[in-house]
Amino acid sequence: MRIGKRDLQTPDQNRRHLKSDKPSAKEVADTFTGVFDKVAARRLDSDERLGPFERTAYRQATSIVLTILTSVHSDGAVERGSQLVAVDPLLARQFATYLRSLGGTGTQTSERVDTVVTRFRGHVPPWAFAWLIEALLDPPAVLTEESYTQLGDFLEGAAPAVLRARAVLALALHGYLKRDELTALLDTLPPVARPDVVAALSLAVEGQRDASVDAALSGDRLLRWVFERTSAEGLA
Repeated sequence: MRIGKRDLQTPDQNRRHLKSDKPSAKEVADTFTGVFDKVAARRLDSDERLGPFERTAYRQATSIVLTILTSVHSDGAVERGSQLVAVDPLLARQFATYLRSLGGTGTQTSERVDTVVTRFRGHVPPWAFAWLIEALLDPPAVLTEESYTQLGDFLEGAAPAVLRARAVLALALHGYLKRDELTALLDTLPPVARPDVVAALSLAVEGQRDASVDAALSGDRLLRWVFERTSAEGLA
């Protein structure tokens, strides 16, 4: 078969053709919300017990779809996703990142985190709750009373200090922990938890160092770096 000149396209024509065929964010969101619902239904609505291989496969599929929905800021996975996390807590970290990417107004993000916690119907593994805190590390978010209480209880609880330090960061970001409380925590928490506390301190004092802050940093190069980076970049 011979190709005539009229069948050939220039690179510019090819680029315009490809651009015109690119799906919109809404089309991507609609398509992958449907995919997510099917994956979630198989995981949540079936009475069949899944084997380790199947559980891993469904977790990976869920992770891929959440990544795509995050990229287009679609809230299509909020409801079913909160149920999935309670069934498979290993999804908590990515789901929290997804919730944070959605933004929301007022207490919307905090309410979504509250819903996930409620789905557990009792005990949330400490490592899963620490991951969920990521969703609350968004400055415009407003904490619900329930989220505030959960963070306070977690901070004062028996979880490993490195996990409880995530609650310190969230509470300080939203104005519930001040300089004196944070410097006191630096004295009481073990070294592994101090970077998050120092980041919280940097937020609380708006990056302004004085003698008391320098004393709290104790000449530690890592802690100084965390303080200065948080001051310059926030929690990005």
